[in-house]
Amino acid sequence: MTVESFLSRLGVPPLDVSKLEKIGTELFFVPGQLKDIILRIEKAPVYAGKVILHEGRIPTPGLSLLEKLGKTAKNRVWVSKKGEWLFICGRNILPGNIEKTEGDPKPKDAVVVLNANDECIGYGEYTERQITRWFDLGDLLRRERKHKELAA
Repeated sequence: MTVESFLSRLGVPPLDVSKLEKIGTELFFVPGQLKDIILRIEKAPVYAGKVILHEGRIPTPGLSLLEKLGKTAKNRVWVSKKGEWLFICGRNILPGNIEKTEGDPKPKDAVVVLNANDECIGYGEYTERQITRWFDLGDLLRRERKHKELAA
């Protein structure tokens, strides 16, 4: 899935690609001054600026993009405290944990999931019975744990 199709599916305006730089499988927001420095360095950078997105089958947003998704997505769903905890632990959201919706999500639509403080905690696919989790903030922590286990 491309960045453009991913954002379009969530109903988010496209990013200004002139300020983005792809390094490996990650997309970074790179300010002009930093771009100039990168051009003068002989070796290719590993990291530069703010991580916007990690590309993959389902793109994984950086925290700054996740924040933008929470503010600009067409279909948004707010969940209860219990629903927030279960979602961050990798579970799907059941109807009893949905407190409010914005937009008019239909089955198979992508939705952004927010907590009671209007913080985006992830996104998923809306169905009649649940919101199927595609990504949640807890995924970042679970991924770190896997790397530590491999290093030990």
